[in-house]
Amino acid sequence: MSREVMRLHCLGVGPGWPCAERNASAFLYQWGATTALCDCGEPVTRRLKALGAPLESIDHVLLTHLHFDHVGGLFFFLQGCWVERRRRPLTIHAPAHGIPALREMLRQGFTLDALLPFSLTWRAWTPGRPVALADDARVTAWPTSHLDGLRERYPDEMPRGSLAVALLLEAGGRRIVHSGDLGAPEDLAPLLTSPADLLVVELGHFPPGRLLDFLVAHPPRRLALVHLAVEWWPERRRIEEDFRRRLPRTEVSVPTDGAVLDL
Repeated sequence: MSREVMRLHCLGVGPGWPCAERNASAFLYQWGATTALCDCGEPVTRRLKALGAPLESIDHVLLTHLHFDHVGGLFFFLQGCWVERRRRPLTIHAPAHGIPALREMLRQGFTLDALLPFSLTWRAWTPGRPVALADDARVTAWPTSHLDGLRERYPDEMPRGSLAVALLLEAGGRRIVHSGDLGAPEDLAPLLTSPADLLVVELGHFPPGRLLDFLVAHPPRRLALVHLAVEWWPERRRIEEDFRRRLPRTEVSVPTDGAVLDL
């Protein structure tokens, strides 16, 4: 793969709680002529418009799991593609168990396949199998334990085959690991067998110290801490300094909505 500039727009870095200062999870990756929207929390369509990124420009939507803070903006995004008369094909990558429900929700909201002026393809993740996004880019999904607790407590109510994934994005000569939501930092181990040029990792479901202890043995070249739990957001500067002190060779940041990271 050629080594070229890659840009990450942090459209929403918030956790699964309503926040006045942060939007729900949405991250726009751009390299060359290709764009991928990783998770689609609300208000993603407004954020794309404010950024000046046409809805037409999105090539792929990568959904890590179906909690609403990660997919709540998907339906209006697709309605926007319809009413703006998008023409370019769009592929949505998602856990297989949720694709029928997402498609049915679009139908119930009258965003009918017959009305769409573009080709919409749904592709289920196969964990561990790379998927081509462009000639020089691929993404690989890896299952996490984020949903294990719910499956254990509510075995009869959880959707069969429910899945949450972390993603390895290889593009522009870079290795990007995007955590989605995790059950434990150790979920990332299979994706960090080689150093990551950038690790975008959530910090909402375990204490900062636990993540830091794990990363000392798996240091990325660059680290973006996102999805901070509401109780840790006011302490983000102290947390950032703790990570910098124990990961002296890693560039550490706690991005806010609108932050841009260039690689």
